[in-house]
Amino acid sequence: MTNPTNPTTGPGGDPTRHPDLLRWLGERQADHDAGAPGLEAAAPVAYTDAFLNRLETLIKRAYDEGDGEFTKLTAHRQDPLVQAALWYLGETIRRRKGWVWKYLPDPNFGLQPFYAAEPSSALDHPCVGPADAPAESEHHWYPLNMLRRTLICVDDVDNEIDESLVGMVEGWYEEDEEDDEE
Repeated sequence: MTNPTNPTTGPGGDPTRHPDLLRWLGERQADHDAGAPGLEAAAPVAYTDAFLNRLETLIKRAYDEGDGEFTKLTAHRQDPLVQAALWYLGETIRRRKGWVWKYLPDPNFGLQPFYAAEPSSALDHPCVGPADAPAESEHHWYPLNMLRRTLICVDDVDNEIDESLVGMVEGWYEEDEEDDEE
């Protein structure tokens, strides 16, 4: 018996098979094969800590508003540079952790149009996570949110924040979760 196509998540409700996700991944792979348009300044492209550092520097130069805001990055999330950065960051995590790409419904708004023309507070972009993690799991990492975190300088109570892509990929998220449980 074949699984019917679920328009909200893909065949049989599989968030790794959503048609928009598969199209986006194919486009990003084609861009990668063509020489990573937008990421020339971060070359050579590799899934290493050195590349993540170059990628972070490139994003900060292009989208940091200097006041701990990330609205410019959000507004330009469909730019070739940001799209390439999101894919490379997600691919790095996926390869290092053995995870998969997913497109999950927003917990409050349901499945949104993939990379909607106008950004909103709803999740409309892909994530990476363990293949067997349920949609409501906290074990999904969103590359766009990770890039945003690198642009935030202080938290809500004016404590300095020093986030880096390398630190996040190497497990700062996991350490934060462990600290919260104590």
